[in-house]
Amino acid sequence: MRDSLAQVLEGTQGTNITDVGKEPEDKEDNDAQQLSEEEKLKREKSLRLLRIQRAIVQSQKSGQETLGVAVSFEDIRLQLINNRVDTQERKDRLKELIADPLTHISTVEFAELDRRLLEYEELLGEGGGNIDNAASVLTQADEILIQMNAILDNMLELETYNELIDLIRDLITDQEEINEKTKDERKKQVLDLLK
Repeated sequence: MRDSLAQVLEGTQGTNITDVGKEPEDKEDNDAQQLSEEEKLKREKSLRLLRIQRAIVQSQKSGQETLGVAVSFEDIRLQLINNRVDTQERKDRLKELIADPLTHISTVEFAELDRRLLEYEELLGEGGGNIDNAASVLTQADEILIQMNAILDNMLELETYNELIDLIRDLITDQEEINEKTKDERKKQVLDLLK
């Protein structure tokens, strides 16, 4: 979707009118090569509108999928709370660094992208739409990607954190076993001395 929006911006700037005639619905007999400049511009505007409409559908779909992932992480957190399985810090991290930001992206950021896309679609339908509108839409898509990457980094960090916690737990378990063996060995030595 982001790449398609970048093509819309390039087309709006007039730097990428080469896509006309390259869509699947274009005929193989080079009719697109025989189009006049006016027909090419008309096709380019039509192609831009189609890309925006596709982006609207994709944005709405991605927003719903992101919300689903957020709900899943919140459900995991609630299960950890209910089963009293994990530390409070890890439960807080799941909520504050993953579930809440994903919910924000799906309900606020994607809603803003949808609004900008619909506004731009309306302007294109009326024969308007300029570079600022296209840049605004692309900027919002980039902002969502930046936030999603930050959440992904938090997930990876949490995974690393979980691995460290598990490693520390294993070390503590090993230390407890060594302490028990040491106590047993000392008892055995004391009993041997008493014999």
